[in-house]
This record gives sequence, C-alpha cells and structure tokens, in this order.
Amino acid sequence: MHGSTPATTWTTVRDADGLQPKRKLRVGALDVACLLAGPPEGRCVLWVHGFPSNAHLWRDCLPVAAAAGVRSIAPDLAGLGETAAPQSTDFGFEGQARILDALLEGMDVRSVQLVGEGIGATVCMALARRLWGRGRVGAMALLDAPPIPTAVPLRAWPGSNGFPRPAAVPSWAAAAALARSGAGDSVLRAL
Repeated sequence: MHGSTPATTWTTVRDADGLQPKRKLRVGALDVACLLAGPPEGRCVLWVHGFPSNAHLWRDCLPVAAAAGVRSIAPDLAGLGETAAPQSTDFGFEGQARILDALLEGMDVRSVQLVGEGIGATVCMALARRLWGRGRVGAMALLDAPPIPTAVPLRAWPGSNGFPRPAAVPSWAAAAALARSGAGDSVLRAL
C-alpha cells in the first residue's frame, strides 16, 4: 500500500476554541484535521481521542512529547471535531482504523507508537492489527479502554497470547500524562 497514496494536500484550520492550529490532510473523500507537533522525522506517536471528543484532548501532551523530540499526530476522528464526514462513511472501529492507516500512509509514517483513549483505544487496537504484519507498530498505550481481550481479538496477532505485554513507560509519555492531569505541574517539578 505504501506509495499508492496520492500527494498530500494540507490546509490550515483553527480548533473550535481557537487555541491550537490544526492542519487538514486529504484522505480519500475526507479532510482529516490534525494537531501536529515535534520534529518531522524520528519517533512518531499517533494520539487517538475517544467519543465525544476531538484532538484537542491531547493539547497538553503534545508540547511535552515535542520537547522530548517526539513527532506527534493527533487527528480528529471522522465525524468528530473538524473532520466532517458524509453519512456513507464507516464510523465503526475498523472504518476509523482504515482512515488513520491512510492518514499515516499519506504522511509517509513508516513506524508509529499508538496512544488511544476511550473508544480511541479500540480504534488503536483495530489500527494496530492492520499495521502489525507490516512491522509498523512500535508500541501501544491504551487509556480508559474497553476490556482488551473482547474489544479486538488480539489472539489473531502473530506471537500474541491475546494479552498485551507490559512495557516500560518512556519518561516523556509519563510527563505528558501528568501534564494532562490536574496535578501535572507540581508532579513534573518534583521529577
């Protein structure tokens, strides 16, 4: 699939509250709105919000990740935020995963770490299944996720027993999570 995506076309829009600039990338029939931060090369994290939310959910995490040299892409899922979608759009987990897969292809992202919250966690699981065989998933963090073994059949993944393996949390990810919490500033100063 790599290389089959047409040239990317970006436009700039503003989030509903005007605080963070968003960019829109044409993905098929959709203009997917994204918050972008960090260097254009290197380690990349895709931040996927839940319902009813949008990419602005991650506004406090992106600067922390960028300061650690991490490229961040936080899209508005189809039908939410600034990503308008026709009624014919597949708004299910697999449909949203297909759109995000095409977004990553259009941005020429070869390897990605996934962070998903709520329903966005289930979308991340569906996306990880799509990317797994191509060796494109570096890590996945699921926040406020539905029960994992029943949400997506992980047993279908090569080398998986159906349950995720615990992983060390990078310091930039912990700092981003703390920044998003109410106690973030005081905890970050203590680190």
